[in-house]
Amino acid sequence: MGSLVAWALLGRNVWNATNNVCRCDTSGHKVSFVTVEPGVQLEVLDWGGTGQTLILLTGIGDNAHVFDEFAYQFNDRFHVIGITRRGFGHSSQPVHGYDLDTRARDDITVLDKLNIREAVFIGHSVAGTELNKLGAVYPDLTETDIQACIAYGAEMARERFVEVPLEPAV
Repeated sequence: MGSLVAWALLGRNVWNATNNVCRCDTSGHKVSFVTVEPGVQLEVLDWGGTGQTLILLTGIGDNAHVFDEFAYQFNDRFHVIGITRRGFGHSSQPVHGYDLDTRARDDITVLDKLNIREAVFIGHSVAGTELNKLGAVYPDLTETDIQACIAYGAEMARERFVEVPLEPAV
């Protein structure tokens, strides 16, 4: 009986590899995989839409499905695409290539293979570092970039990277 209950609760919310459809959401996206280097493919979600391309980049530990609940709300003004970086979700999990330069190059390769020449980028958390790199190295590609909750909190940034002043406690 327990396994039947588990199937009833989880059975329809699993990846259906034969149809290349994620049954874990109803956001209406198309799923594809783009090869960014030999043996490495990234999962790309396409919510459709019209107008300029909007690229959604996730925070660390997430995959592009994190945008499922709201990505479609931009379809009236943008063609919305989400990229799951290597090592997460259904993207390949190679032993190398997690540095900033490679992550930014992966994003550019996806756009090149999708024939996207200019885009607006929205990135959450660690994607902010990718957006900074993309803006510096590929300024003609990045029409606008919006960074939400960039990289790390001030406490972690101070411990790992640079001295960041803390905001006063309220």
